[in-house]
Amino acid sequence: MTYFEALRVTLEPVTSTHVWSGVEVVVGIDAVMEGGKLKLIDLDKTLSELPEYVMQTLNLTNIRSTLMTLRGRGLLRYKAEVPLATQVSDGDRIRLLSPITVPGSTLKGYIRTALAFYKLNSMNVSDAIKLLNEGVNLKVKPINVGQGVEGRLFKAEKLRRQGGLFDVMAYLSVSDPLMAQGLSYFVRKLIVVDRVSFEEIASLKAITWDKGLLQYDVQISGPPPVNLIGRSRQEETLGDLRDHFIPRITVLLQDLTLNKLIDSLRAFGCTLVDDEIDKIAGVNRLAEYRKLLEDIKRSFCMDGSDKCVVARLGFMTGHEAKTIAPFLIAKYPNLYDRVRNYMQAHMKRPWDSYTLKLVDFEGTLFGLGWCKLCLEI
Repeated sequence: MTYFEALRVTLEPVTSTHVWSGVEVVVGIDAVMEGGKLKLIDLDKTLSELPEYVMQTLNLTNIRSTLMTLRGRGLLRYKAEVPLATQVSDGDRIRLLSPITVPGSTLKGYIRTALAFYKLNSMNVSDAIKLLNEGVNLKVKPINVGQGVEGRLFKAEKLRRQGGLFDVMAYLSVSDPLMAQGLSYFVRKLIVVDRVSFEEIASLKAITWDKGLLQYDVQISGPPPVNLIGRSRQEETLGDLRDHFIPRITVLLQDLTLNKLIDSLRAFGCTLVDDEIDKIAGVNRLAEYRKLLEDIKRSFCMDGSDKCVVARLGFMTGHEAKTIAPFLIAKYPNLYDRVRNYMQAHMKRPWDSYTLKLVDFEGTLFGLGWCKLCLEI
C-alpha cells in the first residue's frame, strides 16, 4: 500500500503578521482615507460604471484631481477597506498583504526550514558540521548558498538512467487556505530599531493580519511499492528502484510523519522564541513583548505541550526564521560569520541580529509574525 497521510493544519496569529503580496499602493492615487479606514480604489470598476457625460468632463492627465472629483461626487468604487491603526498621509506607500493572507507555499517553506533545523540537531555535531562544510557554497548567488545542504538533507539520487536528484519534499503538499474564519486586518506601522540604542533605523506601513483562523490541508504521500511499479524493459531500472531509490526515499519519509513534523516545528519555533527573548533582554520598552514571549514559551514549549506549536511567518521576522541560522549560531559560529559576511557583501544591507523588527500595536511594540500552528490527522 502506498504511504499516505492527510493532516489538517490551522493557523492563527498571535501578533500582527504580514506576508507581502509584492504590491504597494500610494495613498491619494490607489487608495483614499475615509472614516478611519484605508479604502483601496477599484479603478476598473469605477471607470466602467461612469456615465459617458462624466467621463467627458474628467482631466485624466491629473490622477489625483480626477480621483478627488469622483470621490466628491460619490462615484469612486472600492475593492477593499481596512481600518487604520496608524497615522497615514497622502503620498504614503502601503504594502498589501497576500490576497489569501498566508499562502500554502509560505507555510511549506517554513516547515522545510524547521525540518532541516531538526535533522541537523538530531545528528552528531561533527557529522552535521561535515555536511555543512560540504553543502554550503559561497561562490554562487545568495539564494543558492544552501542548496547543497538541502540536497544532503532532503534529496535522493534518481535512477541512474535519469540522473539528477529527487526532492522528498515533493511528497509533502500544502494547500492554500481552504477555510477562513473571523479574519481581521489593520494598517499598521512596522519599524526596525537598533538593539542597543533603540534608535529607529527604518519604517514602513503595511496591512497586517491580526485575528482569525486559516485552515489548510497537508498531504504526505510516498513512492509506490516496488511490486506495483511497471516492469521496465531493463531489469537494471527495477533493481535500481528496489535497491537504491525507494530505500533512500523511505528513510527520508520517516521525517514526514505527524509526530516528527510536530517535533520539528516545536523545536524550531521554541528556539526562535528563546533567541528573541535573549535579544530583547534588558530593553525596558519591550517589557510587554518579553512577557508575551514568555507566555508563548509556557504555552507551546514545555513538556506535555499538545499538537499546537509556535511558528514565526512572513515579512520582517528576520533571517533566523527563514534559514538554519539558529543552528549555525549555536553549533558552528565560524561558518555563520562567513555566511553573514558573504550575504551582507552581496545584498548590500545588514544580514545579522543587531536590529529588531517590530510592529506598533496600540502604542506597544511587539515582534511580527508569531502564530499558533496546530496539526492533526
